Amino acid sequence: MAISRLVSSGLYDVSTGLVGAGNWASVTATTGSPTTGTYTDANGVAWKYYQWTGNGSVTLTAGLVDTFMISGGGPGWNYPGAGGRVRDGIIIFSTGTHTVTIGTGASGDPTGSGIGLPSSVGSINTGSASQFVSSGTTSTATRNAQYTNSITGTALTYGRRGIDGTRRANRGDGGWAGDNSAGSSGVVIIRVPTQFAIA
Repeated sequence: MAISRLVSSGLYDVSTGLVGAGNWASVTATTGSPTTGTYTDANGVAWKYYQWTGNGSVTLTAGLVDTFMISGGGPGWNYPGAGGRVRDGIIIFSTGTHTVTIGTGASGDPTGSGIGLPSSVGSINTGSASQFVSSGTTSTATRNAQYTNSITGTALTYGRRGIDGTRRANRGDGGWAGDNSAGSSGVVIIRVPTQFAIA
């Protein structure tokens, strides 16, 4: 499913934030060596994003942060592993340092007990990935289901259900039934307008 970022709705002002909701948070420090990048969107707004593929933290002033995260993928076991669970949208954070945790994918588990672990920023998390797509699911359309997001300025797919022996790192893909394989780890990505990106 393709998602249009909330900021495309016209409900925001880059200098203040969402109408009625408050100002953007400032990113003042990070740990965990997130990948960063800047771009200008179709509305002419310049953004900076921070992408964690390993655990770390982000220090913020109170305010709004556009946030995307996906949990680790579910395990493959007789059925395709489910793609990770997603949290996507603008979130109000408090001032302080917030721990960033990247959810690991579930190990391929013949007992069927594994789940993909949550990704989180502070107390905000994705929840865990379910174990399988569904019992007996075999259709290509169902097994290929995934989530499209463009928070980095480029539309990328995440959370592909287990369809073959290839899991993409830090995309929350499900494991493959053909080899009872593990799901891949998740990711955390945030962005703010560049004038609020101090770190």
